[in-house]
Amino acid sequence: MSLFVRSEKIFIEPSEINKQQLKLAVFGLVVGLFLAGLDGSIVAVAMPTIAGTLGGFSRLAWVSTSYIVMTAMATPLLGKLSDIFGRRRIYLVSINIFLVSSLLCGLAQNIEQLILFRALQGIGGGGIGAITFAIVAELVSPRERGKYMGLFVSVYAVSGVAGPLLGGWLVEHLSWRWIFFVNLPIGFAALMIITSVLNINFHTIKAKVDIKGAVFLSLTIFGLFAALELGRTNGWTSREVVLLFVFTVVFLVLFVRQEGQVDEPMVPLRLLKDPVVRVCSVIAFFAGTTLLGVSLYFSIYFQDVLFIAPTSAGLRTLPMIAGILLSAMVVGRAISRTGKYVTYPKVGAAVVVGGIAVSALALTPTSPFWILAASMFMIGLGMGAVLPTVNIASQNAVEIRDLGVTTALVTFFRTLGGAVALALYSTIFNSVVADRLASKLPSSTSGPTDLLEIIGTPEAIEASAPAIREAITSSITDGIVRVFWIAIPVAAVALLMTFRLQARELRETVSATPVGE
Repeated sequence: MSLFVRSEKIFIEPSEINKQQLKLAVFGLVVGLFLAGLDGSIVAVAMPTIAGTLGGFSRLAWVSTSYIVMTAMATPLLGKLSDIFGRRRIYLVSINIFLVSSLLCGLAQNIEQLILFRALQGIGGGGIGAITFAIVAELVSPRERGKYMGLFVSVYAVSGVAGPLLGGWLVEHLSWRWIFFVNLPIGFAALMIITSVLNINFHTIKAKVDIKGAVFLSLTIFGLFAALELGRTNGWTSREVVLLFVFTVVFLVLFVRQEGQVDEPMVPLRLLKDPVVRVCSVIAFFAGTTLLGVSLYFSIYFQDVLFIAPTSAGLRTLPMIAGILLSAMVVGRAISRTGKYVTYPKVGAAVVVGGIAVSALALTPTSPFWILAASMFMIGLGMGAVLPTVNIASQNAVEIRDLGVTTALVTFFRTLGGAVALALYSTIFNSVVADRLASKLPSSTSGPTDLLEIIGTPEAIEASAPAIREAITSSITDGIVRVFWIAIPVAAVALLMTFRLQARELRETVSATPVGE
C-alpha cells in the first residue's frame, strides 16, 4: 500500500543563503541537536526522584527505554519523509513534537503518562537527530561539510555529559519536572531561528509514501529494541524475549519483501549496495557499540566503586568529551581543506582500540585518575575522527534525493549499536560480578543475586560492612574490565572496516541537479 501525495522538496541554491544566514541556521540546528542529545541522558539522574513522586518503580526503566525505542523507530522514517516532503517541513514538525511532548512530560501525573510522553518525545528527538545532518548536507558541499560535521558531532557528544550535570542541578535546586521544562525556551528559540532563516524556495513534485513499508519497519525496530531491553532483565531464553525476536524476524522479512516491490521504498535497499554507504553503516554500528558501552561503564566505575556523586562522575568523563571535541573539529577542518577522508577513521579506530586496551590493563579500585583520564582522552580522540567521517563519506556517495534516508540510516545503525552494547555488555557484566561475588564472599552473607540488586545504588554499597563492600567493588571492577576486553575486538571490527572504506572525491557543490529532477 502506497499513498500518493503532492509533496514539496527543498532544493537549496547556495546563492540563496548568505554567510550570516548560514551561521544563524547552524546555530539553530546546533541548539536543537543539543536538546535532542541532552534528553537521552538527562533523565537518568532524576529516576529516584521521579519514582518517589509518581510511583511505578517496576516500570521506571521504560521512561528511558521508550525514548530510545521511539528515537530508533523515528530516525529512518522521518529521514525518508524529509526526502519526500522537504527537510525544513519535517524538521519543524519534529521539533514541535519534541517541545509539546517536553511540556507533557513535565506535567505528567503518573508513570504511565510519563512513559507515553517520553515515547512521543523520542519521535521528535529522532527526527531532529536525523534531519539536522541532512539539512547541513543541503546547505554546504561535501568538501566544506567537514568543519560543520565536526561541530555537530562535538555538540552531540557534549550533550551526553551535560545531561547528568544539568539534570542533577535541576533536581537539586528546582524539581525533576524542570528537566523537561528547560527544553521549552531553548527549543522555542531554535524553532524561531530555523523558521526565519531557512525560508527557502520549494518546488513541488508528485511522490509516493510507502505506508506498508513504514509499518513493517516500525514493527521490526520495535520488536528488536524491546527484545534487547527485556533480554537484559528477563534473560535471553525467556518466552517473551524469544517471541519478540521471532516477531522481529517476521516483520523484517516482510519489510525487505515490501521494499523490493515499490517504486519509492521507505529505505531503498539499493543504498546498501553502495560500498561506501554499506561500510559507513557497519562502522557506525560498531562505533556506537563501543562508545556507549565504554562511557557507560566508566560512569558505573566512578559511582559504584569510587562512590562519586552522579554529577561529579559526569565531570570525570570530561577527558573523553575533550578528545571528541578536539579531534572532530581538527579532522573536520582537515577534510574540508584536503578533500580526503579515508585516513582519519583508520587512525581514529586504532587509537580507540589502544585507549580501551589501556583502560582494561589499568583499571583497579585504586587506579590513579590520570591513567584513566589518558585512556578516556584516547578513546575520545579516536571517536572524534571516526564519527564525522562516516557521515561525510556516506552523504557524498549518494544523490541529493537520498540524503535524508542515507543520513538517517547511518544514524540508526549507530543507535542500534548502542542498544546492542547495553544488552551485550550488561549480560557479561552481571555474569562476571555474580561469579566474583560467589567466590569472594563467605557463605553466611547474602547471595550474589541479592547483592547484584544494590549495584547502581552507591549509597547502599558504601554502607555495607567493609568486607562486603570490598568484595562488591572489586567484583564490579572485574566486571568492567571484562567488558573493556570484550569491547576491544568490537572496536577492532570497526578498525578493519575502515580499510574497506573507498576513497571518493568530495563534491564541491551541493548538487548538480535539483531534487526530484
